[in-house]
Amino acid sequence: MKKLYKQIATLLFATTIFNFSLFIGFAQQPVITPNIGHINTPFLLSDAIFSPDGKHILSYRGGDVKLWDIETMRVVKNYNLSFTEINGISFSPNGETFAVYYNKLVIINTLTGEILDIIPEICPTIAKNIAYTPDGNYLIWTCAPMSLNTFVYLYHIATKVTSSFNVHFEPQISMRLTTTPDSKQIIFTDNKYADLYYWSIEKDTLVKTIPLYAGEISAQAFSNDQKLILNAANDTSVQLFDLVSGTKIRNYRITKEIVIDLKFSNNGKFFYVTSCIGEQVMVDIESGQIIKEYKKYDFALNFYNNISTDDKYFLRATNVELIMSDVLTAEIVKLFPYKNSEVSETNITTDGNFIFSLLDHSYPRIWDFYNPGMFVSLSFDTAKFIPINFFGLHKPVSYTTDYKYVILLGKDSVSASIWNVGTDKEQFQFKTNFKIEQIKCSPNNNYSAIYSTEPVKLYMFDNKTGQIKWSKSMDDLTEIHQIMSFTPDGKYIVTGAYLTTPRIFSVENGIEITLNTDKVNTAFSNNNNFIISSAGNKLLTYQDYANFIWDIATGRLLKKLLNDYDFPVSFTPDSKGVLTYDAYESQITIHDILTDKKIKTITDPIKYYNAAQIQKPAITPDNKYIYYIYNNTIRFYDIAKDTFRSFEGHNGIIKNIVYKPGSKFVLSDSDDGSIRIWDINTGKEIFRMYAHYKTNDWLVITPDGYWDGSKKCGEMVSMVDGYKLYTIDQFALSRNRPDILLQRIGSNDSSLMKHYYKQFLKRLRKSGFTEEQLSADYHVPETRIIKKSVLDKNLILDFELNDSQYKLKNYNIYINDVPIFGSFGKSISGNNLQINETIELQQGTNKIEISCLNEKGSESFRAFTFENYNKPVLPNLYYIGFGVSKYENPEFNLGYAHKDALDLEQTFLNMKGKGFTEVFTKTYINEQVTPSTIKAAKEFLKNAKPDDVFVLFIAGHGMHDTDAEATYYFLTHNTELNNLAGTAANFEFIEDLLQGIAPRNKLFLMDACESGEIDDEQTVNYLANTESRGLKSRGFVKVETQTTFAKRNFLHQKDRYIYNDLMRRSGAIVFSSSKGGELSYEFSNLENGLFTEYIMKALSGEADADKNGIVSTDELRTYVSAEVSKASGGAQNPTVDRDNIFQKFGFGGK
Repeated sequence: MKKLYKQIATLLFATTIFNFSLFIGFAQQPVITPNIGHINTPFLLSDAIFSPDGKHILSYRGGDVKLWDIETMRVVKNYNLSFTEINGISFSPNGETFAVYYNKLVIINTLTGEILDIIPEICPTIAKNIAYTPDGNYLIWTCAPMSLNTFVYLYHIATKVTSSFNVHFEPQISMRLTTTPDSKQIIFTDNKYADLYYWSIEKDTLVKTIPLYAGEISAQAFSNDQKLILNAANDTSVQLFDLVSGTKIRNYRITKEIVIDLKFSNNGKFFYVTSCIGEQVMVDIESGQIIKEYKKYDFALNFYNNISTDDKYFLRATNVELIMSDVLTAEIVKLFPYKNSEVSETNITTDGNFIFSLLDHSYPRIWDFYNPGMFVSLSFDTAKFIPINFFGLHKPVSYTTDYKYVILLGKDSVSASIWNVGTDKEQFQFKTNFKIEQIKCSPNNNYSAIYSTEPVKLYMFDNKTGQIKWSKSMDDLTEIHQIMSFTPDGKYIVTGAYLTTPRIFSVENGIEITLNTDKVNTAFSNNNNFIISSAGNKLLTYQDYANFIWDIATGRLLKKLLNDYDFPVSFTPDSKGVLTYDAYESQITIHDILTDKKIKTITDPIKYYNAAQIQKPAITPDNKYIYYIYNNTIRFYDIAKDTFRSFEGHNGIIKNIVYKPGSKFVLSDSDDGSIRIWDINTGKEIFRMYAHYKTNDWLVITPDGYWDGSKKCGEMVSMVDGYKLYTIDQFALSRNRPDILLQRIGSNDSSLMKHYYKQFLKRLRKSGFTEEQLSADYHVPETRIIKKSVLDKNLILDFELNDSQYKLKNYNIYINDVPIFGSFGKSISGNNLQINETIELQQGTNKIEISCLNEKGSESFRAFTFENYNKPVLPNLYYIGFGVSKYENPEFNLGYAHKDALDLEQTFLNMKGKGFTEVFTKTYINEQVTPSTIKAAKEFLKNAKPDDVFVLFIAGHGMHDTDAEATYYFLTHNTELNNLAGTAANFEFIEDLLQGIAPRNKLFLMDACESGEIDDEQTVNYLANTESRGLKSRGFVKVETQTTFAKRNFLHQKDRYIYNDLMRRSGAIVFSSSKGGELSYEFSNLENGLFTEYIMKALSGEADADKNGIVSTDELRTYVSAEVSKASGGAQNPTVDRDNIFQKFGFGGK
């Protein structure tokens, strides 16, 4: 210990220089950080602590550590530590580093994530009570109780020297420890005698002992200023002692139960008590009065010991989110959703065109490789198939080998479905009287093999007839987790489990082919299948350090290969060799089957601090590369050149690597939630893909920040520079570039790239920018609310807009996501402005946000606040309807579009006095509907108020033009298809009716589908399906000139961000009659469009699910979507193209 103390002075200067160099020159390019949580396990969060400055939270689960920004509730840093299980975590006093411990103690730079130091074997058992000394120079800890260990450990960070001293406590004693404020002495105590011991770090000796309590104690706590100590006795009392003198100050009776935890507030005025039955209370230290009793949360992990530095907040957690609550009220202040969408499986079709993945083993996601924005999630009802609290014992969802179907196991365990990927429909269903554990389809999809555990049998189903072809008892297989693999030719099926001998059956007749052996163990491939040669004639097994190769058709042993300690993983592509590996020695070998010689042995030259192992080695089909996972890095070995290449970037455990045959690409997935595509030649990441496990949100983003995604993709990642966070939405004007993504992946679709580029330019034009004005940097302006006050129904706001580099361009205020100043906001100039605005509040909760744009097109974070206005307000209702059934060109005529507009008008007129003071309507039909009348209709709303409701309705034909932008038009009465721009209504005219108007409750109903953008074959199928129901297509316009242009199915993706016009968000709810790629229909018996008919029924009260007399917008969409889909046989499915979850309103019912 004395030697340690003397070494400190000699290293202080060098340490200062080292620490200074760590924090200068931090990376200019922000890091793309997924805003998703911890590794997806069924277990709760392990712990979470506040940073010393109160701005961040550090949380961990298993071996996964994350830093959260409290203000934005986003992830700042993912620390890729590759530890299996962390036992504790502690911040340094200044927050610049933190220490984690498992079987080693690791010090990490909080800002960069760099591992600064590793202290191995810090404890023969589990380390406990790890903490920094107040000066930050030492780490101190004890060990979990054991018979031969009662030591306190010290580690001097600068000198990297560990020392310890034996406190000579009795066996099985646990300790608490702290230090004096000057960091010169360690104070420790035990749970049996509760004496205080003072140990001098400099003198390396015990300097003082103070007896406190003659009896065992159940909990202890030191105050932050090291002046007081709390002891909880086994008689349920709590005593407060002076830490310097040992004098008892106060005795408390808080609970009748044993106290298991104590914690001082940071200001020393209160303390927190946790009893053995989960009672948790805050106590005033002077009076002993209970200030607050906290609720016990079922299935929640409570961190009442984790109090913010200002004593305002505490942390607790459920299995899906971290919760920050107010100390005094226990009300939730912030929610940090930490459940991750783990990518559990990734593969690519044999033609290389599509990527198939599974999230959380249960949620299929399909990506177009050369246009990843063409993203598909299947529409099956997850409630029927996805098990609750899935632990991964079997696959509830899997793909067929040709990826044409998805296999779904029913939650009832006795049913299963085969789901057609192409049609997104159920192909056929199994209903059995036995428990299904696994199901697998043959390569030609003619048969399905089902493994049952009750009874233990293998069943072969004929998929065409749905009948059982044969069954076999599997009583010799006792393990639940069985593996089944068809041979590539579909003639045989191989079954078995770990440490069992495989069994082979003929698919045609169920005859078993027995292996000519008493005992061999099953060997599994990287994707958890049997190792079968590409020709389907050979099977590989493993036993006693040897590989066995069998003829599948006869069960005859063909070859025995000696392989030391290696495990087999696959045949070589030509089936002449076997690929094996030794994970611990970082070695991979190719064995020649004919000669039983090692053709090639490679040893990875990199050695890692955490004894990393090689995982999932594979060889490319052309025999050029061997690739594998090594310490969360993808390693590629060029066989001919004898060179290695690393692909690094994942922030979680890499699960799978997939090589794209005949290309330069390799894919990887990870429990960091991403699928990444890499260029083999350069080792560089091309882009990464994210998808949410329960929604259809998705994101594709390049390392340099170009991206594409769904409308809400901005919630999935952040751009992080140090501790500064930016959302990708802030740079959407310049960085939302699907055309660049297509170019990077090597797409040959020049027309599609041109279309997306034109969409980019169109958005710039609307926003008042040119491409030359945009900046390549990530600088953003700042918005700050200075003061607010309320005068009657008006909110008076004082706020500051600032930009240190560029001129400001405009600002806007949003109330419940409705822009108050319309599309472009208010124009401004200068770098720093203080502005005063008076905004009328609306009835209920008002979420107020302010943001500004600079001259480079970058948006500030939105400064936000909330304000309530609770006085009752009776609004008016405004309705504008456009319906066209009769066109100048009679080929376009419809039956009831004009009647829809008139009938819906009458529905709303009947609402006067039923939730609305007045109802004002204006309806245009047939020849009245022209571009000029649409523009002029906005004048009708000039007297409307913020609390009023505005409904806009259109019925008729809609069509995309053939220009590169694919401009969308509503076909007015006088439309000429060869001159859409001059005769039809550009959809911007209609959307403008929703912009810059007073009403904030806005609903846009669209009964116009995308004529001319549906495949001819698809149209025929739709019409054949619906004519038998008495339905007539509303949107299909057969025009010869249109058929010369290729169908643009990408236009059906209405939720794609590039179509989500940044500057024209009106805050309206947009409800469309059908999804992209579908037709809308009229029903002659009803003399209305199907969509409009059920809108009117819904508003009459049929949609009032909660029977409160009001049809909410949520109830409206739920009812209409379900009823229209049912009436059309699934051919027409209304959809919400844009939503506003903050704007809640409805319509009077019956």
